[in-house]
Amino acid sequence: MLFRVGSLCSFFWQALNCTGLNVVLDVVYNHLHASGPHDKESVLDKIVPGYYLRRNSDGFIENSTCVNNTASEHYMVDRLIRDDLLNWVVNYKVDGFRFDLMGHIMKATIVNAKSAIGSLRKETDGVDGSRIYLYGEGWNFGEVAENGRGINASQFNLGGTGIGSFNDRIRDATLGGSPFGHPLQQGFITGLLLQPNAHDHGSEATQELMLSTAKNHILTGMAANLKDYMLTNHEGKEVKGSEVLMHDATPVAYASLPTETINYVSAHDNETLFDIISLKVIKQI
Repeated sequence: MLFRVGSLCSFFWQALNCTGLNVVLDVVYNHLHASGPHDKESVLDKIVPGYYLRRNSDGFIENSTCVNNTASEHYMVDRLIRDDLLNWVVNYKVDGFRFDLMGHIMKATIVNAKSAIGSLRKETDGVDGSRIYLYGEGWNFGEVAENGRGINASQFNLGGTGIGSFNDRIRDATLGGSPFGHPLQQGFITGLLLQPNAHDHGSEATQELMLSTAKNHILTGMAANLKDYMLTNHEGKEVKGSEVLMHDATPVAYASLPTETINYVSAHDNETLFDIISLKVIKQI
């Protein structure tokens, strides 16, 4: 449903709240549609050319988000994001925010926004800011990867903040493969080892190890992906969640609090759950 923001919007959201539903906004601060001084759809880049957008060493605008990456490491971009979030909470009473490509935003921006929102009080501001939940896509890639432009709001940097991020580990272990791997790669629920499809998954021993590893990842995810949670792995050893490893030897677990993990197997990106399962399982099913 598309509508203009206004009093009608507030009434609509309040009506949803009355039914017990919360309203979460999907916010996209990581990029702008247009740039430059002449594009009629360019806005911020006309105010202070080159300031609001992140550039590479050659002077070109970074586009790892898709196009025109914003630079939240710059103060006024940081402030714009924080002020906008406060506006949505105070004036429109939204209940939470889901950040698109949150890892492309600096950690300080998200943490300070959460703190500012959390300081709001029902008596003085008309809203209890402690109820507002912030979460997003904490992917670590592009020019911001490994804190390339400052400490970013990626999965491993958000431990202890109470800010949630999507857990792709449990998704990939459950379904098999990844969005960037072979589409027929099977996982825990799609037939790995037990009902193999036509894809070459390696020897039986290899598949047994893959299935056991997937089980470890799922168990860790079901325990909120907590770094310090103790579990028994497929070798019978007691290990912490942070000691369960991905294929590249990075830890599976990154959360310090349960609220910092969003477990899922299908969201708005890539195939629907029905389609991806239909693709991976044997054709007789």
